[in-house]
Amino acid sequence: LQLAIANDDGVDVLTRARAWNKAAWLAMCQGELVAASTLRATGLRLAREAGESFLLAESDFEAGILAFWQGDLPLATASIEEA
Repeated sequence: LQLAIANDDGVDVLTRARAWNKAAWLAMCQGELVAASTLRATGLRLAREAGESFLLAESDFEAGILAFWQGDLPLATASIEEA
């Protein structure tokens, strides 16, 4: 995934969004929350741009989980409600 997101020029936005979001999820699962935050921000932006409702809901939900793990309960609540 690191190679895919580093070389995603010319790739359709939906595929890019999926790759960035999965990279963020894996970083979260590995406890790399700082890296996950950066990946998640880009993945969420791309998911919004792609406009695919399931991916956007999944991205918002995972952003909420990340915020929860980081101790930001207001953001966690808002993200999960948005999902």
